[in-house]
Amino acid sequence: MKAVSSLERPLFLWGIHQNLVDVSKKASIVFTLAETIVDVFRRRENQNTRNMSWSIDGFKEKLENEYTFPVVYVFKFIVPLDKKEQLEAVLPTGEMSYRPSRTNKYVSLTLKREVATSDEVIEVYTNAHHIEGIIAL
Repeated sequence: MKAVSSLERPLFLWGIHQNLVDVSKKASIVFTLAETIVDVFRRRENQNTRNMSWSIDGFKEKLENEYTFPVVYVFKFIVPLDKKEQLEAVLPTGEMSYRPSRTNKYVSLTLKREVATSDEVIEVYTNAHHIEGIIAL
């Protein structure tokens, strides 16, 4: 390495400083990106371990504010096609309709049923929540 004169030293040190700042900025961006990727994978993992994520108390409160019971409630679920029978087995009787997805991998199930209380609505959802791949709307 060539010797740096006293006149060139401030410029040389400034250049090192700028390089360190650039490296620091790039490292910060990389770490932020890595944290984001980790967060995405954690959220996916959490979604896979929980089929339904909602507060029962909050849901009950919303039901009681929105509906006057008894009421005909419309339940909607989306499940993989191979889980359709499993869902039907845990649902109460009522008017059911089905709609397959474009790719026939999933089926949408709509159940219309008269319920007397918000607890009956919650019971239907809690009975169905264990089915793998279910989406409750």
